[in-house]
This record gives sequence, C-alpha cells and structure tokens, in this order.
Amino acid sequence: MKKISFSFLIGILGFFSSAQDVDAQAYCALRDPVSSIKQLFPESNQHRSLVRAINADVRDKISERLPFTLHFNELGKHTLYVAQKYGDAVGFVHVRSELTQWGLIEIAWALDTDLTIRDLRFQRCRIPDCEGKHMGNILNVTSGKSYGELLEYINIDGQTLKPEIAAKFSDSPEFALAAIRSALKTIAVTYIAWQTEIADINRQRLLNEYFGHEYEVSLNPIEVSASQQQELDKLMGGGGSMIDRESISSFQLTRENDDIGTMVTATWREGVHQGMFNWLFDPDGKIIAIQPIPAWRSAEISQSFEELQGMNLFDLEKCNTATQLIGYELYFLSHERRNEYVK
Repeated sequence: MKKISFSFLIGILGFFSSAQDVDAQAYCALRDPVSSIKQLFPESNQHRSLVRAINADVRDKISERLPFTLHFNELGKHTLYVAQKYGDAVGFVHVRSELTQWGLIEIAWALDTDLTIRDLRFQRCRIPDCEGKHMGNILNVTSGKSYGELLEYINIDGQTLKPEIAAKFSDSPEFALAAIRSALKTIAVTYIAWQTEIADINRQRLLNEYFGHEYEVSLNPIEVSASQQQELDKLMGGGGSMIDRESISSFQLTRENDDIGTMVTATWREGVHQGMFNWLFDPDGKIIAIQPIPAWRSAEISQSFEELQGMNLFDLEKCNTATQLIGYELYFLSHERRNEYVK
C-alpha cells in the first residue's frame, strides 16, 4: 500500500476546511444586493452594508435567547444590509441558513426597523414549489410578527411547532419549523450583534417623524447621577426593575436653540424577553411617543404602552400600572437635571 505523507493529509484537511469556511460565509451573504433589496423594499433607492464578526460573547447572548442550540459554525462574519430611502433607513435585510431534510435552505429576511418580519426571499431551497406555495404559507404566519410573537409558535424545547401552528402546515410542518427557527435566529442575531447601530437608526427615525428634516435636532446628554439612582430606589421601595438603569441615556433636545423636549433610551429585560426603547417627552414632561426595539411581543403589551401617550408621569402616587411605573422611573432619572441644559 502506498504511504500518504502527514503533510499531504494536513493539506487535504486544510483544503476542505477552507472550502467549508468559504461556503459558510456565502450562506450569510446576499447574492445580488441591489436587486434583492429592491424586491424586498421597493421604496428604497440605496443601501449600506454593516459587516460584523460574531464573537463568543455575542454567540452566548444569542444562545441565551433561543430555545434551541446553535451549530458551532452557524455564526461567523455576517452582513446586515440597511435599506434606505434618500438616506433614511426603511428596514434591514439579513440572510440566514437552516439545515433541513431537503438540504440547506437560505432565506433573505426583510425586517422593518423595529425588527418585525416584513418579507422574505429564498436564495436556496430544494423543496418543490418553494417560491410559490411555501413562501406564501410562511409569510402568512410571519409577516408583521415580532420575536416574541414568533417564539409563541414553537414548543419550549424549540424542536416542534405548537399544534395550532402545525395545523396551518399540514403538508410541510418540518419545513415551516425550519423557516420559523430561521426567523427567530435572524431577529436575535440582528438585534444583539448590531444593537448600537439599530439604536442609532431608530432614534433618528423617531426624531425625523416628530420633528422633521428641515432643521437639525441637537442631543445634549443629561447626566444620570448615583444619588438620583439611590433616591429613586427609596421612592420605589427598593427591589428590582425591568429596566437596566446602567443603560439609560438621556438627552435634552434642542432645535435652533429652542427647547423641544427630552429623549430617553434604555434597555429592559423580563424573563427570556429583552429589548430597548426610546421615549420622547415634550418640554412639559408629557409623553409624546414610545418606540420599542424589537416590537412588543403582544398586542396587549403594545396597547398598555400606547395608553401612556399624552400623560405626565411625574407623580409617583398616581402611577398604578407597571407601564406607568416604568415611565416614572425614566422620567425621574432624565428630568431632575434637565433644566441645566435648556438654552
């Protein structure tokens, strides 16, 4: 028998390893960005690409959120495409892959800026009628849905669909499960890996929506002191909060030296669910808007926050609901020193 040298074996292994790495990178790339983004976001006229290497810390945070295991090679260098209309972001495109009994499928997911599902395109799919019946069926249950809503579609082990959802896919429940798992991974990876960029994009969208593009809005940071935190703890009776108070960023908003309000950004966590939100207050402390990222996980929660719009929450004695108490926390920490920044 002819001997094979050790160096030859190493070379062969290296070749296959490199080939797999190249293939793995291709699975996470949009093959024709200009055409694909135009299909998914017809209103867009340009885009930019945000490339990010998913390190161990990010991988661990993603794994904590998902009810199923990520494959070791599933995360690496990824590209998030920001679809834009005249420079303003209108959404994101992120390509994810999922291994199925029909082989590897690749889905280009279109997300609105609040990370709800907007649309999808299959880049690779071998199941018959993938672009027709199957794409339509998947869109019917995912379009407009948030991470929390999609999470309700699968059982706690992440391996099967809940019966009422599986019934909608009687001819292909395994394929539907693969697509929904892909959607969950897409939102989780997008939010965690590009959290800073997504926060900036949504903050600017909120400012543009309420104050327009005509004049630039200046954001003047408001310091949140340790003494304020301690005083708030006493007022609230101690205990925990769903808000990560270390994450709170407050800004006095001015336009052409006029005081136009306050913006507060913070991250929150409740059980397995987490996210961030932007709050807008007018100069009198009235709530103008609350912008969640990702979107709220249920219509009930969304309504409870919508009901706060137009309210003043500077009196703790009048705060009777969980959402009102959250608003009071943010108001208290962002407004005590606010007048120092009013021009």
